[in-house]
Amino acid sequence: MSSKLHLHSIVSGLKDLIDCGDHGTEEQNNVLKAFALGIFKIPIEAYNNLESINQQQLAKVVVEPFLRRRHIQLAVMLELCRHPKSHQQLSKLESSAEQLGLSGNALTVCRTMIDASALE
Repeated sequence: MSSKLHLHSIVSGLKDLIDCGDHGTEEQNNVLKAFALGIFKIPIEAYNNLESINQQQLAKVVVEPFLRRRHIQLAVMLELCRHPKSHQQLSKLESSAEQLGLSGNALTVCRTMIDASALE
């Protein structure tokens, strides 16, 4: 089972990823809140007090490969919620995946999904 620290760190890292100078779009923030409260069972008070952490900080705290993959999977879903699409956010996502040691087929699939979404 994932520790509370890991779950809070993942959400804090996602807060950082969606922030392109706007703290994320309304849709992204609503989806992130649903992840935090619904999936991770973080109490609303704790969620409201979470500060974003950069991806380097996240990589130091979240070392388990399955949690790193989950973070990137959730980040891709949040990227798909950004309208209009942001090259800055895509760059942040790719950089995060690299810092977390994720590459290969999983990242290719993510990029393909984001590119296809941008065309819609």
